[in-house]
Amino acid sequence: MPRERIGVWRSCHLIVHEVGGYPTVSGARLRRGMIWRSAGLNRLSAADCRTILSLCIRTIADLRTDHERRLFPTPTDLSNGLDMLAWSSDFGEDAGRGGSRETLVELDQVALRGEIARLYTHIAESHAQPFGDAYRAIAAGPAPILIHCTAGKDRTRMAVAILLELLGVPREWTVWDYELTNAHLDKTRVDLESAAGVGRTADWLARLSPEGHDLLLAADALYLTAALDGIEGRYGSVEAFAMEALGLSREQLEALRLQLLEPADER
Repeated sequence: MPRERIGVWRSCHLIVHEVGGYPTVSGARLRRGMIWRSAGLNRLSAADCRTILSLCIRTIADLRTDHERRLFPTPTDLSNGLDMLAWSSDFGEDAGRGGSRETLVELDQVALRGEIARLYTHIAESHAQPFGDAYRAIAAGPAPILIHCTAGKDRTRMAVAILLELLGVPREWTVWDYELTNAHLDKTRVDLESAAGVGRTADWLARLSPEGHDLLLAADALYLTAALDGIEGRYGSVEAFAMEALGLSREQLEALRLQLLEPADER
C-alpha cells in the first residue's frame, strides 16, 4: 500500500491518524480502520465528536495523567458514548520526566538527544499497565480504538510502536509512522498543555535553547529506535517484554494478531 494513502482525519482542533495498511514480516497486513492515534481530544467541537464517532471507533485509550484529564477533559459527547480506558495513576510521569527536566536545560544537543531517547524507554516501562490493558482490550474485540495522550507524540507513539512490533510490522514502517508526527505536531499545544504531564510547569521548557526546544519536540527516529533496541536488549524481544512487563499471555498476543491482521491480498 502506498504510504501516502494512510488515513488522516483533520479538523481545526485535531488531527487523527489511522494506523493501518502496513505490511508484516509474515506476509499479512494491518487491517484498515482499526487503530487510530491522536493528541488530546479536549478541544473538539460537537461536530468533531460526531465525526470521530462516524469512524466507528468504539474504545478510547487515554494515556494522560489524572492531572491532565482534570485540566483538559474529554468532551462528554465522546466520553458518554464510547468505552473509555483511563488509569488513576500517573505511572511515574513526574518521576521519569520531572527528575531530569532541570538537567535537560544544561545539556548539549548530543547529550539531550540521548536523554530523550532514555525517556522513551522509561515511558515504555512505566506505562506497562495502560499499554497492556489497551492491547488486551483490542485482543478481546472492542477495536476500532483511538489511542491518545496530550501531544500524541511520546506516550501515544510508544504505545503504537510496541503494538506494531508485536504485530510483526517491519521496523522501517514503525519508524515512518512515528515520524509522521513531525508534519502535524501542534508545538504550541505541546508547550501549553503537555506541561501538565511533565512536572506541572512549562518553565523549564522556556529555558531550553531554541535548538534544544526543537529536539525535545521532534519525532526523531533515534528516540524510538533507541527505546525499542533497549527493550530488546533487556528482555530479548518486544514480545518477551509484552509478556513479562505488560502481562500479556501468548493467547492474548495471538488474539491481538487475529483481530488486527488480514491476508495482504484481502480487500
